[in-house]
Amino acid sequence: MFDYVVPQGQVMFKTSFLIAAFAGLMVLCCAVSAQDKMQLEKQDHGPEEAKTTAEIVKAVEELHRTSLRQVDEYSVSTAEFSGWGEKVFVAWHCPYSGFNATHVFIYQHNAQKKVWERKLFRIVNDTHGVSVEFGDKVTVRDESRKVVYELKLLDE
Repeated sequence: MFDYVVPQGQVMFKTSFLIAAFAGLMVLCCAVSAQDKMQLEKQDHGPEEAKTTAEIVKAVEELHRTSLRQVDEYSVSTAEFSGWGEKVFVAWHCPYSGFNATHVFIYQHNAQKKVWERKLFRIVNDTHGVSVEFGDKVTVRDESRKVVYELKLLDE
């Protein structure tokens, strides 16, 4: 049998090289993650105004199609509320595969201009869906029921 003893310097070099390679990979992963987050912020926020809720849904479906390259009948969820002279339309979708976040769009109807005006575009992290409540304000909750946004409708 041959016994080969690795000189001390070579062991130290190999260990140092492995540590440096691992650190480099970690930095690269963080840089890619930061770049992905910047890309999220640059995404299209949907139309600022629309004449109908169908136009809003069509625009959000197009955003979904662009992100995932597909749209199925369940890709965009919506809720419409009317009360106290106010009309609100909310649309949301999760345009990611492997990333847990939902895009939320809130529109309020402007009766004078006869258009739906976007009041909110928000990326809600750590949830694949939201629930929406309507009263004197619109409340958006994540899957754990935590309030992630409130839009006040009426002055008290």
